[in-house]
Amino acid sequence: DVKNNKDKIIKFIEDASLLHDVGKTTCVRVIKTQTRRLDDVEFNIPKDEKGKHNFKGDWRFTSKNGDISLVFKPIIDRYSNTNVLIIQSNQHQVFGYFSGTITVNKKVYRLDNLIGFAEMVKNRW
Repeated sequence: DVKNNKDKIIKFIEDASLLHDVGKTTCVRVIKTQTRRLDDVEFNIPKDEKGKHNFKGDWRFTSKNGDISLVFKPIIDRYSNTNVLIIQSNQHQVFGYFSGTITVNKKVYRLDNLIGFAEMVKNRW
């Protein structure tokens, strides 16, 4: 799937880099070139029997007001961990497919296997 969608993935990464989030307070969504602030969105990453995140399991994204209800099916976890003295950067940038709904101004938008990425990053310095 990745090889067949290489151009789409690269285009998405380029576009997403323009809207990269810095925590929940600055997440945005874009519908038909209009940017809107997200409601409080919960990123639910599954955990294994030991309580560690299972980044290759299905993630769930939901908002408190119900406007966002998505399932994210990972295909690749781009993992990086740098740990040098007091500096650490632990990153899981996970690429996969989003399916579900996003509601904007009472209009429901359906996503069906839309390629994208989500990430969990922990930095210390």
